[in-house]
Amino acid sequence: MRISNRMLFQNALRNIRTNLEALDHAQRVAATGRKVQTVSDNPVDAAQIMRMQSSLNDIRQYQRNSSSANTRLSTEDAVLTTLRDLVAQAKELAMSGAGHDPSDPLRQAALTQVGEIRDQIISLGNMKVGEEYIFGGTRTSDPPFQPDGTYAGNSTARTAEIDTGLVVKTNHTGDQVFSPILHSLDYLIQELQSGTPDSINDAVVSLSDGQNGALAAQAEVGSRLKEIQDIGTQIASRAGTLQDQIGALRDADPSESLVKVMTAQTALESAYSVVGRVLQTTILNYLK
Repeated sequence: MRISNRMLFQNALRNIRTNLEALDHAQRVAATGRKVQTVSDNPVDAAQIMRMQSSLNDIRQYQRNSSSANTRLSTEDAVLTTLRDLVAQAKELAMSGAGHDPSDPLRQAALTQVGEIRDQIISLGNMKVGEEYIFGGTRTSDPPFQPDGTYAGNSTARTAEIDTGLVVKTNHTGDQVFSPILHSLDYLIQELQSGTPDSINDAVVSLSDGQNGALAAQAEVGSRLKEIQDIGTQIASRAGTLQDQIGALRDADPSESLVKVMTAQTALESAYSVVGRVLQTTILNYLK
């Protein structure tokens, strides 16, 4: 088979195109630092990278969920501490006024202060994080407590997924924590107005039950915060491992990339040289 000048020329042009593409790819790798930029660069590695990137995206969502949950629970923890302190003050005031006649100024002062504490507790029950009320259950856009202490939220706690299949409650509902205390305070206020020392003591006992309920809720909050912290440490470690694995598959070695650029340039120059020789031969043959 006779190899014509046309065949030599076409083959030389194909070599130029191939080497131009190789140089373009080598330059892009060197410029971006990534050896896998599209699926066509390396289908197997690209598929692995996409799977790992999807897992990494899931982890980042869990981290955002955990951060939000941590904020709500930390706020609730602070509120519950204040709530318990206010209940303790109300109990002390009740006991200080219990031995006095209902018309006595000391008992009247205790009654006024207990009423003020009740208002403060309602304000605590309407605490917000950002634009969301945290004690209204899943009803977060409206105050869960009315000025008279009526609960307007629901009994469904909010939740957050902090890892695959792992869901944590991020609040206690107001009817669970605040309503028993408010009812006990209403009872205490009634007894301070006209009750006996024994009936006031009964109201104080009822208030202690509400205080213990707040303490139990706070213990649960602490446990959930600890769980979020522990899981956060675990998924942060997983995220770091995934990032390292993605980098190993996707990222190029700088020195190796530079060598490949230089090699591609040399190959392209050689291809151009071949085309030049073919053209020169063709012209000489034509002149003959």
